[in-house]
Amino acid sequence: MFEGRGMDFEGMGVAAGYAHDVRMLQAQATGTINAANREICIGNAALVGRIAMVEALTAALREASPGHPLISPTGRYYRKGGAETGIWRIYDDAQSARARRDGVPQTELALTREEHAARAEAAVLATPLDERGWFSSRWYWRGVQHRTRAGAERARAAEAAALRAEVLAS
Repeated sequence: MFEGRGMDFEGMGVAAGYAHDVRMLQAQATGTINAANREICIGNAALVGRIAMVEALTAALREASPGHPLISPTGRYYRKGGAETGIWRIYDDAQSARARRDGVPQTELALTREEHAARAEAAVLATPLDERGWFSSRWYWRGVQHRTRAGAERARAAEAAALRAEVLAS
């Protein structure tokens, strides 16, 4: 009856149905995201609590026995610069064993300055060079153009060496 008048009621119904489905999916996704954010916050709070417990136990041990090997530094450092002590080494080993058992990422292990420097240098050297050009090739390292591949590789090696020296000096 309304076919000739330009109103597509079937299409309007389909569009309304799609809009309803999109709203439902959006509500489900928002609920899932909020639940995941709550779990992350709970995990972060538990981590802060565990760190506070370990630091309290370390302070108590330092009071009771100042020269104990568990509170002395091991000579290794975390990426953010904190020194590792014997207690943190034992804690990291236990936490990594639990993470392997549960199939989750392991804790960050403390490394010596030389190991941190070697990792930083390897990360820079693993970054690929960018080659552009149609008729003649140009090589780029971090946005700087070089005429030859060897020039770009030298620039990358110089940056890696500078980063290694910076990590060793810190």
